[in-house]
Amino acid sequence: MYAASGSFAARWTNITITRLIRLFDRQEMKTNRVLPRAIAIDECKGDAGGERFQTIIVDVENKEIIDILPNRKVDTIKQYLHTCDTGSVELSS
Repeated sequence: MYAASGSFAARWTNITITRLIRLFDRQEMKTNRVLPRAIAIDECKGDAGGERFQTIIVDVENKEIIDILPNRKVDTIKQYLHTCDTGSVELSS
């Protein structure tokens, strides 16, 4: 596998790094992510897209961040979970 910087990719495609970033930002990343057995959902303070808080989804057992959502609104979290395979997730209180 080959990894390169955004600057290299921009030079290689003969566009500016700003244009490259805009092109990536416009792309909708559709994933059908399979969530693990144990996840944690929490808010974290940030400053993304004018929102003061984001939502973080974490794989508890592997101690890895799965995703960071742009805000902490219930509808955003629901929409995200609807795009994931949650069949393996176990509920706990």
